Formats: sequence, C-alpha cells, structure tokens
Amino acid sequence: MVAGKGGAVILINNRRITNQEELEMLNSQNIKRIEVIENPSARYEAEGHSVINIITRKNQEMGINANLQTNYTRGRHNSGNVSGSLSYVAKNIILFSQYGYTNRNSEGFNFSNEHFEKNGYSFHLKQDNLKNLYQTRINNYSFGINYNPSLNHSFGLKYDGFSGNVLNNTINRMEASRNDAIIPIEIMNEDGTSKSQNNGVNFNYNFVGKGYEIAVAGDYTVSKKNSFVAINETDINNTDNTDKENTWETKYDLFSAQTDAKFPIDRINSSFEIGARVSRVESENDSRLVNLLNGSYVQDDRFSSIISFDETIIGSYFLFGGKISDKTQYKAGLRYEHTMNDNNWISAESSGRYTFDNNFFPSLLLSHKVNDKLSFRLSYSKRITRPSYEALNNRILYINSYSVNQGNPFLSPAIYNTLSFSSQFNKLNLSLNLSHIKNPNDLLYLNDSIQIEKYTVKRINTENRWTVAFSSSYSYTYKKWTIQPFFNMNFSERSIIEDGIKYSVNYPGIYLSMRNNILLFKSIEVDFDFTYNKPAYSFKTFNDQYEFNLSVRKKLLKDKLNIQLYCNYIPTKWGQMLDYSYKYIDFVWDGDDRKQIGVSLRYNFNSAKRQFKSKSSNEEELSRM
Repeated sequence: MVAGKGGAVILINNRRITNQEELEMLNSQNIKRIEVIENPSARYEAEGHSVINIITRKNQEMGINANLQTNYTRGRHNSGNVSGSLSYVAKNIILFSQYGYTNRNSEGFNFSNEHFEKNGYSFHLKQDNLKNLYQTRINNYSFGINYNPSLNHSFGLKYDGFSGNVLNNTINRMEASRNDAIIPIEIMNEDGTSKSQNNGVNFNYNFVGKGYEIAVAGDYTVSKKNSFVAINETDINNTDNTDKENTWETKYDLFSAQTDAKFPIDRINSSFEIGARVSRVESENDSRLVNLLNGSYVQDDRFSSIISFDETIIGSYFLFGGKISDKTQYKAGLRYEHTMNDNNWISAESSGRYTFDNNFFPSLLLSHKVNDKLSFRLSYSKRITRPSYEALNNRILYINSYSVNQGNPFLSPAIYNTLSFSSQFNKLNLSLNLSHIKNPNDLLYLNDSIQIEKYTVKRINTENRWTVAFSSSYSYTYKKWTIQPFFNMNFSERSIIEDGIKYSVNYPGIYLSMRNNILLFKSIEVDFDFTYNKPAYSFKTFNDQYEFNLSVRKKLLKDKLNIQLYCNYIPTKWGQMLDYSYKYIDFVWDGDDRKQIGVSLRYNFNSAKRQFKSKSSNEEELSRM
C-alpha cells in the first residue's frame, strides 16, 4: 500500500495479481526491482490510484527447472502451505506448471459495545465472541506454454485457477438492555461452509519490431461460490430458541480483450502509445434464508432474492512521451471509458437499475534531473475506484436479530483527481500529494428511524473531500547494516449528515516504519522491522498500532536451500471507536496474527530462477470479486 493513496494496484511483471496466494508464492530472490507508480499514466486501467509493479528476474536454464517451497506458521492454531513449479525450457518454447496447497487455521475474537440514545429512548448491546474459528483449504494451479517462433514474435497460452473450502464456527454472546430493562442474554451459534472455484484461460501475443511494439491479450474466467450457514439463536434460559439456514449461490462470467501499440517518433525524440480494451461481466446471485417453524423450514422473503448484474466497459487511450531536453522528460495521456451497468433483482419488491457513464482520465508527468544526485517529478492524474460486485449486490444478509448487511446498487464509484510533487536527493525521497475525492464511499451503521437498535450495515457515498499526504523515505548502509526509515502523514476532513445535522472529523493519519537488514557471519541474514500506524480512515477513530517483525535467513547446499525463521508481534489489540449523533460504538478485534512464529523452506533443484511473464486483460474485474 502506498500510504496516503488508499488501496494500491499490485502487478507482477505488469500483470495484476488475482489473489493473495500469488504474492505468498513469489520468491524474494527472484525479485529484480519494485516500481512504485504514485500517479499512473493513461496506459494503466483507470481503476486504482497507485500502482506497485514487481519486476522479476528472467534467468533461464535449458532443460527441466523445478523448485519446491513450504512454510509453517503457528498463531493460535497451526497453518502452512506447500507449492512447487516445474518447467521445461527449449530453444524457442517453454512449458510450465505450478501447484500450491494452503491449510490455514485462524481464530480472532470480536468484542463490541454499542450504545444508541435518542429522544429519551436508549438501547445498549454488548457482543463477545466465545469462539470464532475459520479453517481454509485452498488449491491453486496453473500450466501453459510460451512460444517464440522468432525474435520478433511471442505467443502465450495459460490456464490457471483455484478451488477452496472455508469452514467457520462462531459462538457469539449478546447482552442487551432497552431503557435500562434487561433483555435475556442471547447465544448465537453459526456453522458455515463456503466453496469457491475460479478457472480462467489467458492468451497473449507480442510483436517487437524496430522501435515499435504491438501486444494483444484476451481472457475468459468463470468463478463460482456456494455458501451455507446454519444459525441457532437461543436465550440463556433456553425459553426462546430459533433455527435458520442461509444459502447463497453466485456465479461470475468475465471476458476481456485488449490491444496496445507503441511507435517511436525519432524526429522529436519521443514515442506514441495507443490502446483499446473491452470487458464484460455477467453474474447470477441466488440467496435464501429459511426459518424452522413447526418442524418445517419456511422461506423468509425479507432475506431472499435473485439478482443478476451485468457490466460492460469499453476503453481506449493514447499516451505521448519524450524528452524536452537531455535532463527533462514528459508524458501526457488521455484514457476514455464508457461503462454500462444493468442491475436487476427479484425480491419482496422487485426492481432494477440500468446506468451508463462516460469518463475521461487525463494524466501528465514532468520529470527533471538536475544532476546525478538531485531530480524532481510533477504529475497529475484522474483515477476511479469502482465498488466491488458484492457491494453493489442488493442482497440483504441476516447478521443477528438486531442487524443486517445490505449491498447498495445505487453506490457510485469514487473519482480521484491527484496532483503529486516528489524529489530525490541521493537516497532521500520526498513527496507531497493533493487529492480531491468525488463520491467517496464508506461502510456505515444506518439505524431504523423508530427502533434505533435495528440497524443496517451498508456502503453509501459521502460528501466530496480533499486529502493531503506527505511522505519521506531514506536508505542508509553502514558496513553490513542497512536501515530504511519511512514516514507518512495524511490529512482529510470526513463528514456525515445524520438527521439533517453535519458531523465532521478532522485528524491526521500517521505511519512510520523502520526496516533493518543485517548480514551476520557465515551469510546469515537478519531482518528486523518496526511499524507504527495511526490510521485516519473514514469517520471512525482507531487506536494506535505497533508491529514488530523479526526474520533470520540462511542459504545452504550451494544456495539451493533457503531456510527462514520468522516471528510477528503486535502488542495491542485493534480497536475502533465511533462517536457521533446518537451512536456510541466501541469495537475491539483480537486477531490471530498478533502473535505468530513460523519457518519457511525453499529448495531450487537447479540455479534457474523461473518466473513466467504473461499479461492478463481481466485483472481489473477479478480484483472487485
């Protein structure tokens, strides 16, 4: 994450990652460099407002290449994964495959204290997890072929996917009072299972001529998810016992295709890029909640619906860049996107919504190198953050007898206009960012106007706002010790209107990290990292967070075996406080990742460090699932 910029888009070799497992399986030894692009040009999809591109090494050996890695982590429970890759490299063809299995067991505990008071009417609710266990099993796999018939042409075909099961068991204790009258303690037990499967095929073609390049990519992905939750609610006296079953089936079909071309303009020492992209997403969602009444399950229409969502995005861009002088460079581009959404739902009140939108996303970059030690960059870009498909899904999900979760089909995307100035002097980097955010959205508690204890958790668009962020980083090496401090401060006014009254929150967010790398005797490498984080996110306030990470690495067997021992420690629980209007809510999360130790092993059967480069065109849609 680029601090102060919100969520960053993460790429590996210019290809957007589609799941967290890709990062976990990436060998740090194969990373050549990491590019941080704070104001992306028109070449990148308009989604996301900063880009982190991880460039890997591409050393290859002829013949068979293989590696195997595994790790084990201990928090409250045991977790681990194992993965491996196998490839065959010939003169102009590469066959590759990869498989990984993850077994993750995690348990974190929630505690919340909610107090609503309005017009002489008060409600108090305490919720405490007695059990909150998640067991995750994931298989991910890929195989494909890269073919280079000549130095100019290259073809790639790849099939990848993952399948997973998540089992969860939660026991929640709820103590409530209404106008100081005690309500019987309620115990809520949930047993759930969720099955996911994602499979896709990717094709790409690249042609490199004398100074110009042409690329074509296409993708088709099918994603399915089935969830089932059995709910039992009973008071502590066992006088009121209810059973419910909640099922949810969803399917996504994603198609996309894009083409890019780059041409040199030698006379003015510049280049011109142009490209086009089309994507199509079709989804079907069926959710049902049934109540056990007199020995039979009866559907509850309030929490049952059939929803279809279709989205088509057609985009094109051009990018013009070159040199003004030997020390000054520029890039100017414009991206156009036409978006069409068709959201239909069948529920107790059938309805639907069709929208279309046209947006232009300009970008400009000026960079000047004064000398080998000092350089400056000035950039502007307009970006967009589209809501996830689930946030747009109008399904009403039952949480407990007091609250529900609901999507918002009327949720608009957030538009960012960002101006950035940065400088680099030796190893000191400074940057200042100013952003205007149109239609920012936030997850809010929307209470019922009459029964204030009844509330809906829902994302809505809030008032437009400005944000300012300043960051600095430095790298210093003394003998075998490298220290890298990083500091970021961001400020934003956030406002909420409740019952016609405007409530505003103004406070800065602060992030500080100190990373240390020490090379000890016998090639033992030690990393010790410390971070301090005081978030300034949404209208809520958060407690200060501290995190300590320690890892020790050693290479053996002629550098083929890499052993790493690591531990993470977060001394304080994560807390969130909400206080505005008639709402007072404290929330505490005691996560499984607060205290962890682990060991990681990686073995390369030869010296080749194999990473496969393929460009996908449906990365933007996959990230919103």
